[in-house]
Amino acid sequence: MVDRFPQTGKSGHRAVLEVEITHGLGERVLPGALQIQRQSDAAKIIENRGFAFPDIHGPAKPTVERTEAQGAAKTRVRLSVVLLPKEAGRHELQLPPLPIAMARGSGEVITLCTQAHSITVEDPTVNVPNPKPKPNPQPTRQIEFWEALRNAAYAGLLTLVVGALAYALARWWQRRPRPTPPPPPPRPPWEVALEEFHDIRLARLIDQERYEDHFDRVTHALRQYLGDRFGFDGLESTSAEIMAAIRSSADAQAILEEVESFLRESDLVRFADVAPTEAQCHGILEQSEQMVRRTMPIRGGEVDAERATETTPGGQP
Repeated sequence: MVDRFPQTGKSGHRAVLEVEITHGLGERVLPGALQIQRQSDAAKIIENRGFAFPDIHGPAKPTVERTEAQGAAKTRVRLSVVLLPKEAGRHELQLPPLPIAMARGSGEVITLCTQAHSITVEDPTVNVPNPKPKPNPQPTRQIEFWEALRNAAYAGLLTLVVGALAYALARWWQRRPRPTPPPPPPRPPWEVALEEFHDIRLARLIDQERYEDHFDRVTHALRQYLGDRFGFDGLESTSAEIMAAIRSSADAQAILEEVESFLRESDLVRFADVAPTEAQCHGILEQSEQMVRRTMPIRGGEVDAERATETTPGGQP
């Protein structure tokens, strides 16, 4: 190993220690060891003696060059130090031995030490008459960890994740299976019947001499009412089946004779082709409406006539 170091230098400038090592092909200098020196206890001792190591990422970083020839290898190492005496003027600084790590072919790591070197350090302006300050050198690019950008990126990523989860939750909530709302309660059959009778009056079929149409609408409405009120199919049942259902219902005993008379008269019109008269049309409408009112549920001991009147448009009795 041969090492060279300049004998003179200027304060604030760098001095280069050049080391040339001849070794076998299976041996190599460890570049990482040169960088570790800056953080070691030896580096602090060197700084106390007036030397400083430049930034390992700057232009004065340590370099290692390897060449091979005739079965041997040669490695040149260049280590830069900055001359920084503590006081102005001429100083004699002593550079202590520096360690250089090498790895053998077997994997064993050995440490080589350079020789100690003396250097005379002068002020940069010692031989310059009327020296003037020089401008600073061009700045070098530095890489810094941008914490604000990292925090902003994390916040944006977290916002996206939370937003995606919120959107997925909202979509699931909108598409979740919901119970079918119950259907509205059926209208009371007496309300439907009284409303139909009111519509028949407004149609004025009797004034137009459409007696059969008037008669059919009234009988249809009353049959529908009797079936819904007493629990049978009033439109598909025969007159005998209707009478049997009416006789078996305790609530229908008050209109038993009227229903029998109504069915007999309606059967004559439907099956015997007997044309109804104007008087029959008026009578069957009044009779049907009275049967509906007489069979309405009782509330508080009285027939619920007020509710029937409210549901009949125009308040017709």
